[in-house]
Amino acid sequence: MLGGSAGQFVVGPLVHGPIAWQAFWIYAGVVLAVVGIGMLAVTPGDHKPVRTGVLSMFAPYKVVLTNPQSYLCGIIGGLLFMPTTIGDMIWGVPFLHSLGVDASEAIARSSMIPLGWVIGAPLLGYVADRMDTASRRSSAACS
Repeated sequence: MLGGSAGQFVVGPLVHGPIAWQAFWIYAGVVLAVVGIGMLAVTPGDHKPVRTGVLSMFAPYKVVLTNPQSYLCGIIGGLLFMPTTIGDMIWGVPFLHSLGVDASEAIARSSMIPLGWVIGAPLLGYVADRMDTASRRSSAACS
């Protein structure tokens, strides 16, 4: 969701302002190629392929795909992500723009909703964990 928020907040004003959308894709491709080469340069290891067979590279996927909790997490994540994406990123900007809000301001306002998931959800989990720890301490002290 952070990527979607950054895409709305950063790319939207760029494409509607100083650069054309076709040029943006060229610049993005160049930047991603540089990042890819940089990652290859700083990744530790000898970068030689391991010769254990083609099917061995799918072993980690088997662990994930045979765990029922993976599907539960996927369904819950999808149900949380889809309404935010559809409601905000697709309909949010045109809706705000129809109310007379400038295009760049509409993009900025719409990009804040997914950012709330990115910051709010982990923060809420942290607070809930702290409250649970505090309640366990107080119940242990009482008994």
